[in-house]
Amino acid sequence: MKIGFIAEAYPPMSGGVATSVRRVSKELVKAGHEVVVLTFDHLKPVFEDDFWYEEYDDGVHIYRVGPFFLKNETLKDLPNELSEKYQAVLRRRVYYQMLALLKKENVDILLSFYLLNSGWIAQMLANELDLPCVAGVRGNDIGRNIFHVSRFAVIKWVVNEADAIVAVNEHLRHRTGVAFKEIRKKIITISNGFDCNNLDTVELCDKSIIKDWDWDENDLILAFIGSLREKKGVAILLKALNEVNASNIHVRLLVVGPAISGAEKLAVGHIWNHLVEQNIVRYTGQIPRDLVLSNASVADVICIPSLDDGMANGLLEGMAIGLCPITTTVLRDVVDDKVHGLVVEPGDVEGLAEAFEELYNDKSLIRKYGERSREHIRNDFKPEREAEKYIKLFTKILEEKDEYTTL
Repeated sequence: MKIGFIAEAYPPMSGGVATSVRRVSKELVKAGHEVVVLTFDHLKPVFEDDFWYEEYDDGVHIYRVGPFFLKNETLKDLPNELSEKYQAVLRRRVYYQMLALLKKENVDILLSFYLLNSGWIAQMLANELDLPCVAGVRGNDIGRNIFHVSRFAVIKWVVNEADAIVAVNEHLRHRTGVAFKEIRKKIITISNGFDCNNLDTVELCDKSIIKDWDWDENDLILAFIGSLREKKGVAILLKALNEVNASNIHVRLLVVGPAISGAEKLAVGHIWNHLVEQNIVRYTGQIPRDLVLSNASVADVICIPSLDDGMANGLLEGMAIGLCPITTTVLRDVVDDKVHGLVVEPGDVEGLAEAFEELYNDKSLIRKYGERSREHIRNDFKPEREAEKYIKLFTKILEEKDEYTTL
């Protein structure tokens, strides 16, 4: 089988989509299939002439096509945002370049990750080339964009046209079905895999470092990996921290990532500033990817209290190194309450504070849940299992297409 993968990003671009595209592509290649990734260039100015260049990454054939505006690093130098009119021009230009490349590559099926731009262009290409197309739902493409008036119609067209839709968790599968009930029979869930092969080489942090921060070994130390965004439950997390520490229970938070900014700072910046001043919250700032887990390992708990989310990579990473998870029912695909960790309802400040207090008072639960979580991620979220599910879906779609064309 030869799979065409239309993707928003591919490493060295950062982000969950880029990481997932590489992981899935490599596992499909390992399983004996060919993978051609078409992604957008983000380094050259948007006013360049059309271009594409190719790379290989452990058997994955990659075309970077441009110019394109998405995550384009040169746009920060422009005085104004790129107009929608010019964005449309760039979409059309990469579309025709990708069309020519796909005609040359002669793929059997298309897969896209993220509905807007990549999913939209992928479905247009599939329609023109008479190929089946699978649309991948990853996070904001449904969680936020179904509430975006100017994007709703595009999202609706993509999911209606697709031969199948893959959501990364049950929360997004349900949310997609609520927004577009006519597609409920063709949407399935395939959870992210997580590659644990390199975890044993991670240099765990010496926990004595907390003394340099004037934290105590009896404190309950939470880690959050990534950027503290509204959808990740930043307001609920900070309010629960503020509440529990006011009752003389010492719970600390290490953010392995940047300080809050933008809309989040406007909403809860006063609580954030208070907690930082009180030495309850620390943050690393942006650090190299290979140092993330080392920094997080100083904690007892990985806390991701999401309000609306895809498959949070930070949660998988933390659990994979044995941190006890506290999260919400949004991520119940990963954490079973009282089995792998503690699960509360989204937005429940009191429930989150009670979860902190429960673990603070019984440290044996941290060890028990942490050990179970490590085994859960290492055994049940293997990347090869993720790839097997995609292969099974592709095979079914192609067999049905063959049956239809022979009638």
